[in-house]
Amino acid sequence: MNSHQQQTTHLTLKTAKHPNVETALYTWFLQQRTKNVNISGEILQEKAKFFYEEITGRDDFAASSGWLDNFKKRFKIRQLTVTGEKLSSNFAAVDPFQKIFLNKVREMNLGPEQVYNADESGLFWRALPNKTLVHKDEDSAPGRKISKDRLTFMPCANASGSHKLKLFTIGKAANLRVFKNCRNKLPVIYKDQRSAWMNQELFKQWFHEEFVPSVQAHLKQIGLPPRALLLLDNAPSHPEQK
Repeated sequence: MNSHQQQTTHLTLKTAKHPNVETALYTWFLQQRTKNVNISGEILQEKAKFFYEEITGRDDFAASSGWLDNFKKRFKIRQLTVTGEKLSSNFAAVDPFQKIFLNKVREMNLGPEQVYNADESGLFWRALPNKTLVHKDEDSAPGRKISKDRLTFMPCANASGSHKLKLFTIGKAANLRVFKNCRNKLPVIYKDQRSAWMNQELFKQWFHEEFVPSVQAHLKQIGLPPRALLLLDNAPSHPEQK
C-alpha cells in the first residue's frame, strides 16, 4: 500500500460519527469470532444499537444498512461461507493464561467443586432455517423477513458438574403475560433489558444476588470453605478486572 492509499484509509476511518461505539462493537466482534460464533449484519446492527445506548444513554441511533456497509469497510470485515473447519488455536495466548489460572487455583487451594465458568450466548428463538423442503412443482422458495427476536442466556456451573445455577435469561419485555402467576416459579432467572443484551448492571446483579448465595449454599452443604473462582471472558458486559 502506498502513502496515498494509507492516508486515504486513515481519513476514511476518521469519518465514523460514533467512534467509541464502533470500537466497542469491533472489540465484541473479534471476541465472538475467536469463539467461532457466526455473526450476521443484522446482529452487528442490533449490537451497535445496544452499545450506543450503553455509551450515550440515548436510543436515537438507527444502525442503518448504509452505516453497516461503512462500518464493515472501515474495519475491513468481509463475508465468508461457513465451513466445517475450525480456526487454529492461539496457543500463544492460551499458555500464559493456563499458568496464571493454575497458580491462582493453587494459591486459593481450590478443587473442581470451587471453580466456576459462566458465558453468555444469544438465542434467536423465532429464526427460521435458511433451507426448506419443497414439493415437486416449486422452482423457488421465496424468502421471509428475518426475525430479530432474541434472548440472551448465560449458563454457569462448576468444573465438577455437581452444581449448575439457574439459567440466567434476558429478554426485552419487562412483564410478559405468561409470567403473571408463575414469575417466582420459573426454572430460570428472567430479567429484562431494552435490547435483550447483558450489561454490567445486570451482570453485577446476577453475581451478588444469584451466584454468591447459591455457591455459598452449595459449598456449605458439601463441607467446603466458602471460596470459589469464577472464570469469565473479557466481554464489555463483564466488570473490569481489578
